[in-house]
Amino acid sequence: MMDQNHYGHLMIFMINILSCSGLCIMTAKQSLISIFLSSAILIVGLPFFQHSKNVLAMHYFNLVLFIPICIGISRVVYSRYRTNYTNNQLLKKQTSINKIIIAVGLANPTAIFIIFLNFQVYNRIFHLGHRQLT
Repeated sequence: MMDQNHYGHLMIFMINILSCSGLCIMTAKQSLISIFLSSAILIVGLPFFQHSKNVLAMHYFNLVLFIPICIGISRVVYSRYRTNYTNNQLLKKQTSINKIIIAVGLANPTAIFIIFLNFQVYNRIFHLGHRQLT
């Protein structure tokens, strides 16, 4: 608690940057710009508020350790969001295809058999081609 007067400004910055890194979904360019711009402002402005050289050096050391963690968190959040979004889009597409197949199959039972045979031929060609490549 004695160090709170020395590290209060830095802790507020770290909490804010960590919150933004974990909660905001940004591309790599956007996250790097926001993290480095806010860090640059802090690095330039910190000597005006912290007059002790030892404490200032520790602030800079903490920032050097903390900024890559924030960048990593931001990348993980964005990549998980992108993966989930892509999977949801593929699922919606496949669901609509399945609805069409079911509608065609209910209207014409022989059509569903032809679609099934086409999938079987496609799968056979894919697996044979895959075996030749390996």
